[in-house]
Amino acid sequence: MGTAKRGSERREDALSRARIIEAAVELLDDEGESGLTFRALATRLATGAGAIYWHIANKNELLAHAYPFVRKLATHLPKHDDLAEFLAGIEPILTGIEASR
Repeated sequence: MGTAKRGSERREDALSRARIIEAAVELLDDEGESGLTFRALATRLATGAGAIYWHIANKNELLAHAYPFVRKLATHLPKHDDLAEFLAGIEPILTGIEASR
């Protein structure tokens, strides 16, 4: 019987609420709200979902913390044709966050 190797990479930096929120904003940008799951976030951060729950209680809390960063990014986008499409795409996310506050 051989020894099992760990298949996932281990993170080398400390996990923090700020790092989790930063990764969540990146994930929202890449995948949209439906792609923001604790499993996907754990994969991106090379950790387990339980470690994230130590810092963030649930997805609503995570979205509430990510909201100011998403809003700031949206207001600093360059003016171009895709801006209206982008804002229309994130509007349901922002509405959901504000409703959960």
